[in-house]
Amino acid sequence: MGTYFLWYGTGRAYLETLRLDPTEFHFLGEKINTDVAAAAAVFGLIVLIVQAVRHRGEPAPSGIIPGGRLDLEVPFGSSAGSVPDAISALAAQRGRPV
Repeated sequence: MGTYFLWYGTGRAYLETLRLDPTEFHFLGEKINTDVAAAAAVFGLIVLIVQAVRHRGEPAPSGIIPGGRLDLEVPFGSSAGSVPDAISALAAQRGRPV
């Protein structure tokens, strides 16, 4: 989410400087549209910094598909049956409840 706000705000602030239509509201010497877009970019940067500090030293979360493949002993189409069964089998294999 932080990355989205950072890129959206930065791009929008740049594009707002190219607009030629008149804007009645000015704040900090710029059009309000540019200021709001810059505030969105700053908000995104703050979110990224807070998340980095909050999760410092933690390992990256392991997903259901480590290494780009489904890590199951039972291949699809055999006794696993369906995707929920495959997820349950994976959770049981790792000793985690579903």
